[in-house]
Amino acid sequence: MSLLAKKSREQGRVNVVNHLLTVIRQSPFRGKSAPNWGNIMAIRLTAANNLFDVNLAAAARGDAQAYFDLGMAFSTGTEGAEVDMIEAHKWFNLAALAGVREGSQLRTEIAAEMSREEIAEAQRAARAWIQSLSGNEASRRAA
Repeated sequence: MSLLAKKSREQGRVNVVNHLLTVIRQSPFRGKSAPNWGNIMAIRLTAANNLFDVNLAAAARGDAQAYFDLGMAFSTGTEGAEVDMIEAHKWFNLAALAGVREGSQLRTEIAAEMSREEIAEAQRAARAWIQSLSGNEASRRAA
């Protein structure tokens, strides 16, 4: 079993448990006999989007774990993200550059399934992200 498959399965288990806990804690239907499943799904989607937004904000601060988590989200279609291997490669690349060993392994694993053009696009996106962080840091110092 590939590292990505193992991580996806682990992430899936964590997501299921976290989802159930979130639904239980946040459900306006606690203690009522007939829950509205449409509202529960809306709560689930909101929680996933919030988690994605938190990771994106942490990534904007240069958080290596957030880079890795975003790579997992884009490679598996979790946390409110659509499956996008170019984005996954970008985030795993950034995680690897920040010292996350599994980021490097997963980047290599998904690169085996991508075309040269897709890899080049992911690398350009990673460079652009790094440049945007450098620009933000320069703006903060100037202010």
